[in-house]
Amino acid sequence: MNDGPMFGVLEEMMDAGFLQEHAALTLETPEGARNFKIVTAIKTDINQTLFTRVEFSGDEDFLSFADQLL
Repeated sequence: MNDGPMFGVLEEMMDAGFLQEHAALTLETPEGARNFKIVTAIKTDINQTLFTRVEFSGDEDFLSFADQLL
């Protein structure tokens, strides 16, 4: 991106119409490309939520964590 901060578009993701039109995401790494669909965007204080949590005891634990974010 040459027109602002690297993640500047994330602020625009808060608009449902913009998100719907720009939900496709392709992540390219040396191992290959992966496609994702962005389903929601939230604005939060990173000091109040454990965004670094990557381990869960199972699906129920993960879904409980995800519900807390929304």
